[in-house]
Amino acid sequence: MKTKIAYITKDDKMFFNKSEAIEHEAKLFGLTVDEYHTLKKLEQIERDCSFAISHSKNEETEKAFDKAINDVIIFRKAHNLDETDNLI
Repeated sequence: MKTKIAYITKDDKMFFNKSEAIEHEAKLFGLTVDEYHTLKKLEQIERDCSFAISHSKNEETEKAFDKAINDVIIFRKAHNLDETDNLI
């Protein structure tokens, strides 16, 4: 028996091909696939920094968290996305 993995996009469309799902979701946000991946990476860094600061709050983790948030804000502004346009 072959298992299929379904990918559900923000607008609740189902894809069985990951690349097609990513292309569709990138278009929803008005991004290229590369820009979509960049934003996903920035948001993951932001989550990782949030986790780090919650476990070890110090000057170093605070600076990393501030930079991560700022990087996401800069990217979102450059691509006309607001905070409700989360990829997660």
